[in-house]
Amino acid sequence: MKLSKILPLSATLAALLMVSGCSDNNIPTVTSSGSAFDGAIANATVCIDFNENEECDANEPSDTTDVYGDFNIVNTTNETGPLFLTGGIDMGTGKAFTGSLSAPAGSTVCSPVTSLVQALIKSGDSAEAAEKSIKTALGIPDGVIVTKFNPFKSADTADGKAVLSGMGQAQAIIHTISVTVSASSTGAKTSTAQAMKTAVKEVAKTLKTKKVNEMTSADVSTAISATANTALAGDVAGTSKAASQADSIGTVAVNTAAAIKTAVEANPNASAADTLNAFNGGIIVVNDTVAADIKTAVDNNTTAVDSSASVAAAATTAASIASDAAAAERKACEDAGGTYTPGTPGTCANATAPIKLPTGATGLNG
Repeated sequence: MKLSKILPLSATLAALLMVSGCSDNNIPTVTSSGSAFDGAIANATVCIDFNENEECDANEPSDTTDVYGDFNIVNTTNETGPLFLTGGIDMGTGKAFTGSLSAPAGSTVCSPVTSLVQALIKSGDSAEAAEKSIKTALGIPDGVIVTKFNPFKSADTADGKAVLSGMGQAQAIIHTISVTVSASSTGAKTSTAQAMKTAVKEVAKTLKTKKVNEMTSADVSTAISATANTALAGDVAGTSKAASQADSIGTVAVNTAAAIKTAVEANPNASAADTLNAFNGGIIVVNDTVAADIKTAVDNNTTAVDSSASVAAAATTAASIASDAAAAERKACEDAGGTYTPGTPGTCANATAPIKLPTGATGLNG
């Protein structure tokens, strides 16, 4: 039986954590394998952050993620620690990943959700309490273990959609805060990645007591000012610029997050491809249009443009394109005498003739 895989842009592989043997000095060699996603993040550096300084130091075991966001870190020491990721390309958007991610020790996924959990752990919460707080805040079902669950592999399930919705809303808010603070910095420029480390902590703090879809513009405004005070310490002009924009950008952030929630949750029965494309379509606009509008507002000291309608439109269009592509792939498979099974990945089994896709369609190899 011949299987032809259909690999959506943001699909990642399943993850494992395994002991792979013993070295000559009898210290177990542990291989930590997993997936990193924001969409899938390729060519990123992932390490075990022994000293928890949110950097990948030379003595810390690391790996570079592949095109699916997968990594395998070989650890030949007795030390352990959280995962930390930086750099790479977000395969869901096709853009450079300019932030960073982290995950509690023992995690097999590294994502914006695990970053929020790790932020609460670092602030003093137990791992169990931290995960419970973030799941409640993001609307993630109790049965989902967020440090091991990959929503891009389960985007056609209720759990997958719930994680993508909550994660997308949090991403929109965190990215908006980070871009605002970075754009506000003067003198030695603070990067979006640097600002994001603090922004994650501030948003996690808010999510201990409030659901993400209940965050107000005032909540985001407070987080912008707090992030600026830490990330731009000593930059008086920069912190002042961020504070002056905080209220209007807070409104942009919550409206953008709401647009992503609506897009991802619009159809509970949507296919994996539709759901992933709605998610990625919205996130692309957050990373591009919304970020550019914020930078313009900060640079010119003007009111930030609310681009949430563009987020909603892009997400809807992307989902529609995905639906059309899936229909074309199904027809091509069936025309070739095969049996088409949707999913992430989908398959075309038992094709008896070459699979011929229409111009512009991709996915089936046959």
